[in-house]
Amino acid sequence: MPKINGLAFDVVQSFKNSMALSEEEFLSVFSNTLLPKLGELRDSLYLFNSFPELNADIENLESICDSLEEEVSNHIDSPNEIRISDISMFHSKLIQKLILLHKKIG
Repeated sequence: MPKINGLAFDVVQSFKNSMALSEEEFLSVFSNTLLPKLGELRDSLYLFNSFPELNADIENLESICDSLEEEVSNHIDSPNEIRISDISMFHSKLIQKLILLHKKIG
């Protein structure tokens, strides 16, 4: 769980740090850095596979990651406020689901 939490915060911070970049620079960072970080977060969800009863919850977490990728892609040329909102919503949803998941395990 700490690894996943750490990755989640790293993903959010990396996205927020890239908001000041030009659209061209952001696209480069998005492809080369941000998507791999999001992929690492997705991959780390395997840690929950030892709890078969959590499969639906794991899929939900993966869906939250997919939604972030889609929202960021859809809002590449949107104002920073919208892009930051996408990232903040992702973080809120992910943390909320992780807390519920942790309660199921604990």
